[in-house]
Amino acid sequence: MHASIDCRYIRERPSGIGTYVQALVDRIPALAPNDNFHLWVSPQANRPLSPCPNVVEQEVAPGANSLSTLLRTPSIADLSDVSVYHAPFNILGRGVKCATVVTIHDILWLMHPGWCEGVNFSTPFTYLFYRNGIMRAVNQASRIMSISHATADTLYKRWPHLKDRVRVIHHGIEKRFVPPASRDEAHANACKLIGTERKYLFVLGQNSPSKNHAAVLQAFANAN
Repeated sequence: MHASIDCRYIRERPSGIGTYVQALVDRIPALAPNDNFHLWVSPQANRPLSPCPNVVEQEVAPGANSLSTLLRTPSIADLSDVSVYHAPFNILGRGVKCATVVTIHDILWLMHPGWCEGVNFSTPFTYLFYRNGIMRAVNQASRIMSISHATADTLYKRWPHLKDRVRVIHHGIEKRFVPPASRDEAHANACKLIGTERKYLFVLGQNSPSKNHAAVLQAFANAN
């Protein structure tokens, strides 16, 4: 098998999808040494993405969420000898002839566009971009990977015909995310990092309306 994975979310700035894709790259080629993997790489990525001998990396200049990705996918990376192409960030571009897998993390851009990046002059155009890419995935992808049953249920509610093509595959958990051997030591380390022994609330997520940071801060204030 010759699989092509779009890895352009792996770049100099960390992101949730970038971490997800890096986890795939770190594991899948090693688990399938007899298969070949073609990785689309951002010019901003630290190279190589994988040390495995069955991996070939191709630098692709256009951004992951660009019009080039949406409208002319086969022209920006070589898919001529590819068995299956994996698009791990919600959208599928035009013109891909081989089998396709699309990871859909959510469809927030279709349900609540204003929650994604706030409302500004570009919101209608960005909405149209994501609607086009997500709907192509819904209509044409060979398989859709959903990261949770909640996302899958949202997809089924809108498009009941997807049940045969959706597979729920949860995010993995890195080994470092385990309960500490010593809670007291972990607490002491946390206090050292934040510079106080007072109670604190840790919130992880980009500053976008969908993360609802304001409600989290208000809840923390009310709790105290």
